[in-house]
Amino acid sequence: MAADSSSHSGKGKPNHLASETSPYLQQHAYNPVEWYPWGTEALDKARAEDKPILVSIGYSACHWCHVMERESFEDPVVAAVMNERFVNIKIDREERPDLDQLYMNAVQVMTGSGGWPLNVFLTPDARPFTGGTYFPPQDLSGRPSWPTVLRRVHETFVQKRTHVEEQANLLLDHLRNLDTRFTGPVERLDTPGDSDSSDFLPADLPDRIAETMLKQADRHYGGFGAAPKFPGVMNLRFLLRQGHASGKVEATEHAMLSLECMGAGGIYDHLGGGFARYSTDAHWLAPHFEKMLYDNALLLAVYAEACQVESRPRFVQIIDETIGFVQRELGSPEGAFYATLDADSEGVEGKFYTWSADEIRAVLGDQSDRFSRFYGVREGGNWEGVNILHRSLSIEEFARQEGLSAEVWEQDRRLACEQLFEHRSHRIRPGLDDKIILSWNAMMASGLYRAAAALDGIHPKADAWRFAADRCLDFLGKSLRQGDRMLRVWQQGRPRFDAVLDDYATYIAALTDRYESGFEDLPLEEAVFWTEHVLAQFSDEDERYFHYTPQDQTDVVLRTIDHYDGATPSGNAVMADNLLRLGRMTGRQVWTNRGLTMLSGMAATVSKYGTSFGAWACSMQEELSPRREVAIVGPRYAAYARTLQRRFIPGTIFMGMSLSSDKVTWPLLQNRGVDGETLLYVCRDFACEQPVAYPEQAIW
Repeated sequence: MAADSSSHSGKGKPNHLASETSPYLQQHAYNPVEWYPWGTEALDKARAEDKPILVSIGYSACHWCHVMERESFEDPVVAAVMNERFVNIKIDREERPDLDQLYMNAVQVMTGSGGWPLNVFLTPDARPFTGGTYFPPQDLSGRPSWPTVLRRVHETFVQKRTHVEEQANLLLDHLRNLDTRFTGPVERLDTPGDSDSSDFLPADLPDRIAETMLKQADRHYGGFGAAPKFPGVMNLRFLLRQGHASGKVEATEHAMLSLECMGAGGIYDHLGGGFARYSTDAHWLAPHFEKMLYDNALLLAVYAEACQVESRPRFVQIIDETIGFVQRELGSPEGAFYATLDADSEGVEGKFYTWSADEIRAVLGDQSDRFSRFYGVREGGNWEGVNILHRSLSIEEFARQEGLSAEVWEQDRRLACEQLFEHRSHRIRPGLDDKIILSWNAMMASGLYRAAAALDGIHPKADAWRFAADRCLDFLGKSLRQGDRMLRVWQQGRPRFDAVLDDYATYIAALTDRYESGFEDLPLEEAVFWTEHVLAQFSDEDERYFHYTPQDQTDVVLRTIDHYDGATPSGNAVMADNLLRLGRMTGRQVWTNRGLTMLSGMAATVSKYGTSFGAWACSMQEELSPRREVAIVGPRYAAYARTLQRRFIPGTIFMGMSLSSDKVTWPLLQNRGVDGETLLYVCRDFACEQPVAYPEQAIW
């Protein structure tokens, strides 16, 4: 359970959240507020009583959500006002990202900013009309208190109902128009002859995107912009691709610098592995300490790609330790992965991860001084009176400074970290949100496949990582599939909530990664099946982009289309890449054309606002570079594929089998190969070069 959730158990009368499985909703189950989960009971009550709805949205690791609960939602006087004047609904944004996205967009339109906790007021038929984020218990300069907000909203609803209805209608119309704010006009590509990328994407587009990104680059500490600083994973992946394709070292160097600095900073857990959500400062020292599965999945993938560009021992170590953290602390017995570790423990943010100099001395004894110098530990602390471990020098540089060999210092450092890790394990742990979320697990599976591919033959755990990814996808396919649809969340033995676009898109991508990892037909067949489902259920009216929710979902007042790459890539960006990738694998030109159409409509926006659309930028860069298909047929097809997959060759698809025939499903593999030999066919747009017998001959 999440931090503080158990502290409410047994206190007072439970509200309507008591039977929910979400740790975030359980945290509020004994509030004096008469909270309801989102559903027909609450919505019907609002309509029947003609009351405004308060929707309050957060998640279990949200620090300010905990704060607002303690300050306001546990206050009986405040709760009495809420219960009398509103129908109160609590939503876990990780369970219902569709509702979170809709109402977050509304608050951002109204106020110019957003965040969590998100508090939005709706008409009785669920149209938003006002809202905000965190509100304090007393009025502060420039920010009204929560009781003041409740009073003003109620008075406006009762006394100016016509105005409220007009505001809600205008806001809903504005939200509808947001769907097209990033896309430009483009003709649909309906024939194979229209599918040459140079016909619709400017050849210099990747250069322009890179220029936009690098203007915002922090050349000293890595990353983009100032504090607070997020990893910007999709942007780093684009820069790796652009540097590789163009030969411009500036792009590659900034990606590598960013990864080095993040891995050295306090955002990385130097004892247990894994990354925190983001840094509150520009140099990655002080994180917001919550650890999310999706952040670690995406970072795992980009560190793996960086190792393909240049195999740095530190990056290999970070990959190994991050996977170790995810498996140890987020791994479920079924083989999938839980969602989040809280930032707080014992009501204090970061307490589990921080140290005093005295505590380190008590654990390490004579080794503490050298350890403290390496990890920046100070007597008075380096952050709010305590120490966050971080490093400013490499192993080699520090060892040279200390007059040691690098081997001796690395051995001593590892032993000290193990001692501190063991000591830390006896502390009260941050709360665990044990939801298994489809999209986050799919991204983790993809990260594991990419790590295994990059370090195959280099790291002894590569095969184990592939097995872990396979096991994760097996669980998702078994436990979250409900006939011809997928559900989003599995928790306490219960699958719940319709999957949204992000879930399907990342699941399709992971299934395709699984195919390229082992070349079994079933994952690719499943990827094709779910792609057809997304095309049928999520396509917009113009059949260009995809709605966030399926067409048969009825409990949202507006189906939105999301293009923005936030903490995770947008479902539309991932689906564009899926269509391009699977179109080439299966020979379905109509899918390739749909993907190209999507990229075309986003080109102008991505060129101008590159750091907000990193996943789109990656697809555009790959599309304007030579995208190759590699078909490997013969008894050594798997080994040959893994030899090539260790290289950094983005945009290349791999297909393989032991012996081909005219009955093979996939066109790239038909009528290939010679008995007893393994041959590699390097193709572009299904035009293939002469086959070669060894991977070294296929390297371009």
